Amino acid sequence: MFSLRQLSGKDVGPYFYIGGGNGGHLVEDLLVRMGWLRIHDKNREDFKLKWVETKNHINYYCFKEGEQLVNRIPNNAILTTKIGLLNSLREYERVMAKVKKGRYCRHLKMGDFFPESFRLDVRDDREAFFNTYQEGETWICKPTGMNRGRGIFFISSQEEVTALQERLEMMTQNRQRARLPFKGPMARIIQRYVNKPLLLDGKKFDIRVYMLIACTNPYVVMYHPGYVRLCVQDYSAEDLNVTAHLTNQWIQKKDPNYEEVKDETVWSMEHLNDYINETLADDKGLPQDWVFNGLTRRMKDIMLHCFHSVRHKIQCRLGYFDLYGIDFLLDEDMKVYLLEINVNPALHTNCEVLQDVIPPLVEETVNVSLDTFEKSRKNQSILPLTSMKNFQIIYNGDPSLHLPKIPPARGPEVTYPRSQVTPRKTKSAAPPRRRPITKPPGEGGAAESNSTDPKATTTAPNSVKTAQPSSTKPATSSTSQDATSKTGPDGRRSTFKPGILKFAASPPPKNSAKVPCTGVKTRYTTVNKTVLLPPGSKAASATVKPVSVSTQTTELAQNNPEASYEVSEKGEG
Repeated sequence: MFSLRQLSGKDVGPYFYIGGGNGGHLVEDLLVRMGWLRIHDKNREDFKLKWVETKNHINYYCFKEGEQLVNRIPNNAILTTKIGLLNSLREYERVMAKVKKGRYCRHLKMGDFFPESFRLDVRDDREAFFNTYQEGETWICKPTGMNRGRGIFFISSQEEVTALQERLEMMTQNRQRARLPFKGPMARIIQRYVNKPLLLDGKKFDIRVYMLIACTNPYVVMYHPGYVRLCVQDYSAEDLNVTAHLTNQWIQKKDPNYEEVKDETVWSMEHLNDYINETLADDKGLPQDWVFNGLTRRMKDIMLHCFHSVRHKIQCRLGYFDLYGIDFLLDEDMKVYLLEINVNPALHTNCEVLQDVIPPLVEETVNVSLDTFEKSRKNQSILPLTSMKNFQIIYNGDPSLHLPKIPPARGPEVTYPRSQVTPRKTKSAAPPRRRPITKPPGEGGAAESNSTDPKATTTAPNSVKTAQPSSTKPATSSTSQDATSKTGPDGRRSTFKPGILKFAASPPPKNSAKVPCTGVKTRYTTVNKTVLLPPGSKAASATVKPVSVSTQTTELAQNNPEASYEVSEKGEG
């Protein structure tokens, strides 16, 4: 069976499959311009890229790692569902509390950016909520696996809490009494509602930004500035109508005035920045362009924290990438709250602002994902990415960025580009220490000198002159049993005790004179030192005698630690 490429005789690009209408036409237009060919059979497995709304359209068992790309990570539910995100943040908080116990901890606290939440499908969690609730508070109840604001309701009185408690208990009892398993209602979380949100012209709003996991092997995570979503109706804490509290487009379309003011319900990030600079910066004590500095930095930190909470759980295969829509909320104190992370974010262009944001977003998502895929497949450095325009990298796991600059054992030194390698700070290597060589006393009456200056002599008492270069008779010197004084090139004097140093000791010579008994034990220890002599000179062995002597260390020996001479048993070097 011949392929379309062989039958047509044309150079047709790779195949791609698109399932669903959420941004599919934008992806199709881009890939067709690149020379790719679209296929419509979802069962075909010869595609290069598959872009779908739900991961049910992807057969991960037939996925070819390093050859194909799919826009859904299999286990993204640990990040994109309400319960999955809550569990991941809780576990990460617990683990980091143990790891960082007693030490300074830089990671964010969950309570600093995530509203207080409880799971209603877990008995201990819902009992904790019933004990926490106080009269007059407003809480919002959300199903874990739905989007577009479906299934959301508010609780603002003790009567509603009691009714919810009775309903949950009844559902639990019915499930236990049932003989056959049945699918119960969708699990829910209940979350403390932010009663004093920041308002724009009297309307509640939230911020939709995007996080792209462009590659999972290695990890490449990026941030993209999105847009601002406003409600059609004015905000009122007493009126719990969902159209005045939920900002997503699916809810706002239910308002009869939506078509007339739909362009006013979506602001660009530049519009938000100008509004805060003009109306709120002075009152709130904010610097100019706070949206692009303080707010953006805070949102990046929260996104990175969420990614770290699931970084070791995500299924990593070369070819997985995913685009998430993340919703943030500001209160009157300019505190940033994370509301939720959405898989398959809306990519519609029904507003003027969305027409400027969504198409470049989709195009850059595809280009960056393809670029990182090809570089990772070829074991190339991820950076630089020529296709990256509005995205900003918040995490890069490229191993080439962490390689130390280590020269190879053989062959020429391999160097990495300065932009790709962060060299480690290393200390300069110290010169190798020479192990002293011991020699029996009595085989040489002269001592070895460390000085190459023919006129250099010692000035300490009981000292002897060093040998002249022209003389064949080596100079003699004596060392003290208790302490020996040495003078370095910098003029400083240092002492050492031979009895403390661990040198090899030899028995006293047979013909040596007996040492009178003075109450102090004399140990015969001889040391052969590293000596640098002028050409033509000979080295003789040194016998350690209980006499104090001061020798001068030459500058040549200090600057040339590699040079060494071994003294033979005959005393010739």
